[in-house]
Parts: sequence; structure tokens; C-alpha cells
Amino acid sequence: MNLNDYLNSHHHNIDGWCSIEKAKRFINLITGLVPDLCVEIGVFGGSSLIPQALALQMNKKGLIVGIDPWTHKAALEDMVNQENQNWWGKIDYNSIYNKLIGHIKNLHLEEYVDLVRDKSENVCDSFKDETIDILHIDGNHCEALAYKDSVNFFPKVKLNGFIFYDDIHWVEEPNKVSTKKGLDYLLEKCQQVEVVGDCMILKKVKN
Repeated sequence: MNLNDYLNSHHHNIDGWCSIEKAKRFINLITGLVPDLCVEIGVFGGSSLIPQALALQMNKKGLIVGIDPWTHKAALEDMVNQENQNWWGKIDYNSIYNKLIGHIKNLHLEEYVDLVRDKSENVCDSFKDETIDILHIDGNHCEALAYKDSVNFFPKVKLNGFIFYDDIHWVEEPNKVSTKKGLDYLLEKCQQVEVVGDCMILKKVKN
């Protein structure tokens, strides 16, 4: 599928919160870099994974591994805000997962996508150090788990590889926990490239 046609006509049908602007950043980076391996932590309905997979398809090369448990237990882990608990607790995760599988099949992306239905901390060791070209961190936003994703997966990213860190301004009341600790860890070792909405794009410049 033509990527512009996808963005103009189909992107809004994919469950999730990836803006057109952010999707374009993924597409432009992937078609320019021609990566071998992209990894996304926190897939949900695939609104950020599908554009990446389409760019890989255009390159006729590469794989994106999407990691997400798609379970209530994982989504609600360490969540303290009652309104958030109510919203995430009502989602039919199996339906979201199966709908994503349908999108992947309809767009003929099977050879470019590997979905791993598990928590990121459980599969981190399946990636060798410095093998990931592009990493997208958008999993559980509680402070401890977001920080753990940064620490666990940073060594897996190649030197001069890229990290998209989502929801940089996220704060959950009443305890005011945020994603900032994980971002600060990455900023010690990465160069900020740009901010797209609530997502910061970083380049790994040291190990």
C-alpha cells in the first residue's frame, strides 16, 4: 500500500494514539535508515506499529517486534488513578489483539511483524546487545516500569540507533508518578533529536 494513502485513508482506523505526524517520523526514519530490527514496547492496537511495518515492507527488508501482554493485569500494574483503572480495566484486550492481527494480514505485513504477547521485562534477554536499530518505548507508564524498560532495553540498541520515548509529560495523580525517570536515564546517554507531540526522539551516542 502507498504510505500516503495509508496515512490519509486508513491510519485513523487503527486503535491507538499515534498521530499522523509521529507516524510520518517513523516512516521517514525507517525508509531512510533501512533498519534490520525495530522493537516496540507497548503495541495496543498497532497505530504506531503498522506504519513502521509498512515502511519495512516498502524497504523489502527488516522486522518489527511488537511486545505487549494484552492483559488487564499488565495494563493495571502499579496504576493508582481510579479513573485510569476504570478505563483500562474495561478494555477487551483479546479483541484489540485479534483486530491487530487482522490489520497485519489485510496489509500483507506478516513477514515484517513478530508479535510477542508477554511483558517486556520477560523477553528483554532474547535480544542481543546492540542489535536494535529503532526502539519505541510506550509500555506501562508507571514510573518504575517505564524506567525498567529504559534500563533493560538501552543496551540492546545499536550505537547511533534511535529511541522513541512516548508520553514524556505523563503524570499520574494522586501520587504524581511519571515517565520522567526513564527519560532522564536515556538523556544521560543519548542526544535529543526532536520532540513530536508527547514523544521524544533520541539518538544513542554512547554505551
